[in-house]
Parts: sequence; structure tokens; C-alpha cells
Amino acid sequence: MSYNHGQPPHQEGPYANTQGPPPYPSAHPHMGQQPYGAAPIIIMQQQQQQQQQQQHQRTVATDIQDLLRFFEKRDQTKDALVWTPSTFINLAKNVISLCKEVREIIRREPRCLKISSPCYVLGDIHGNYQDLVCFEKSLWRATPLLSPASFLFLGDYVDRGVHGLEVIIYLLAAKFQCPKKVLLLRGNHEIRKVQQMFSFYKECLGKFGDTLGKEVWDAINTVFDVLPLAAVIDDKILCLHGGIPSPTACPGDFVSTVNDIIVPLSEPESESSLAWEIMWNDPFSIDTNTAAQIPSGAIGGFFPNTRRSTGNYFTGEALMAFLEKNNFTHVIRAHEVVQVGFKVQLSGRLLTVFSSSHYCGGTNEAATVLVDSAKLRLIRLDTT
Repeated sequence: MSYNHGQPPHQEGPYANTQGPPPYPSAHPHMGQQPYGAAPIIIMQQQQQQQQQQQHQRTVATDIQDLLRFFEKRDQTKDALVWTPSTFINLAKNVISLCKEVREIIRREPRCLKISSPCYVLGDIHGNYQDLVCFEKSLWRATPLLSPASFLFLGDYVDRGVHGLEVIIYLLAAKFQCPKKVLLLRGNHEIRKVQQMFSFYKECLGKFGDTLGKEVWDAINTVFDVLPLAAVIDDKILCLHGGIPSPTACPGDFVSTVNDIIVPLSEPESESSLAWEIMWNDPFSIDTNTAAQIPSGAIGGFFPNTRRSTGNYFTGEALMAFLEKNNFTHVIRAHEVVQVGFKVQLSGRLLTVFSSSHYCGGTNEAATVLVDSAKLRLIRLDTT
């Protein structure tokens, strides 16, 4: 497995300088080569055909997308990324309807997805709608349907950022339209108690009012309850939100044990220790921790995560044992902010990706990972 750092997905080469260019808008079909796309003329024809089909096939997803485009634009009546008061009742009805439709689509998926490359993997977004739109313009400008790559999101769509609602309804609408291309996993912020501690619950009530806001929040969380918890790309690369589970939580084969987790899962902390660890565990590495912190009584390389007060840390030795047991080669996870958007850890077998720049007012960048056969290409996003 080789890593290609910081290059646009259509460029080839060995280890590139991590200061190399991210996927700029020059990768758009009308300005140059499209990452994993068709020729410009073919793409334009496909766009026209799709637009014609949509005129005759209106769905709740297309209605949501139209409302989001209105939200994005600035005109004489409003600023960009602002709703008008008259929009909310119609928006709420559409969101609730969309959740019902998408929940049934996702409920039919296994708890551990099987995916073939090429696949873009995105980490935490945390209500950063501006960055999500930047990813759209760089990777799936027309629609994910026109890309031979699929798009896997590792969770934590809401909380922290101010546009959690817009991020999740964008993704649910995309899932409705492209159920095989857009794949959503559950993170530790797709849990009701966590959202009530942070911002998403208040965001929904603030935008829709107490009664309607609670209905919207409940509808979205019924979708979160059925989200898959992991994915395996090309039978070798495991993707999840937090980290690998301990042998206590997952004594058998990982894929089959995860697929046995109940659906829906509304209270993962009490209903599934395996799901809880997948969403909360973190790697323990000497660059962020000191070896002296590893307790002598650590079981199999796992010990309590004191930083989060829940879940476990796992060591490099624990990771290697897990990979060998399950015949995986690498793990891609999210869950932790990293300065340049990605971080290779634990002897190169674990990769953390974070897809929300300027997280909580910081200076970090956003990134994605392109899994393409035996290569992991690390791509930083230009959000300027």
C-alpha cells in the first residue's frame, strides 16, 4: 500500500510534497480534467439529460436540493447561507418526509458495508456546510452518479458547526438519489444525548421553533439509528468513525459480529458495547501520548480512554493483531482533528482523516482520502 500526499486525484506519482496542490476548481469538467470523470462533452450531455429527467421526476430529495441552493445564494432579499422565515415550514415538512424515505433505504444495508474502489473517504464535517460545498465542486460537481468513484462519509455530520442541519439534509438527499454511491456511517455525534450536550438539538429548535424543531430533530435521529457502523473497501481496508474494538467487545470475526448488531440502535451505549467502541475508540501513539501513560494492566493493548472519559485507547500492537485476525491491511478513521486534514499513524497502518477546516475556530485544513486499488491518495481541500 502506498500513500500519495497532497495531489489532485487525477495526478500520478510517488510521495509528493504535502504542500502540493489540493483539488482545485480547475479539475471541473468545464475547466480541465475531471477526477474519475468522463470527457467534458459527455458530462455536459449527461447533465442535460439528468436535468430533463428531474423536470419530470420531482422527489422530496430534489425539493430539498432546490431549497439548499436557495439557502446558498445571496440576492436582494437575503445573504448567502441564510434562510428566510417563510422557508421553514416547507423545509421542515420536506426534511421529515426525506428522513422517512432514506431511513428505509439505509435500513436495508448491512451494518458493515462492502465497497469496491475507487472510493473517496471523508471524515468529520461537523456542520461545516461551506466545506461540504467545496468538496462537491471538486469531486462530484454535477452529481455523484457521474463519477465511477463512490463517496463514504465516516460520521459526525452535526454539532460544533452552525450548519449541522444543512449538512445532514444535503447528505440525506444525496443518499436518496444515489443510494449506491453515497454511503453514510454513524459517528459519536449521531447520538441523541451527545447532540443535547452540544449544539444540534438547539440548532433544530432555534431554526424551526420548539415543536416543529423537535419533530425535525427526532426524524433525523431515526435515520441515525439505522446507519451502518463500518465499511470495508476491496475486502482489505476497514473504515469506521472512531477505532477498532477490543476483543472483549468483538471476540469473533469483525464483519459478521458487526452485522449482528441490532437495528435500529437508539441507545448504543447500553445496547451495544461493540458499536460504542467503534464510534469512540482512539489510537494511542507516542507522538501524542507518552509511553509511561500505558497502564501495566492494559488488556491486549486496550485501556480506558481518559481523555474522552469513555471508550478505549488501542496500541499499535493491538492494531496489528486486529488486522491479522481479520485479514485487513489498513484502517481509515476520523474522530480527531488533525492539522493538515490527515495523519498517518501506527507504523502506517492507520490513517486519520478530518474533513472540516477551521474546526472550532482553529487553523486546521480539510482533507479526503481516495482509495484506488492498492493506493491511498491523501488530498487536502482548498477552502479559500
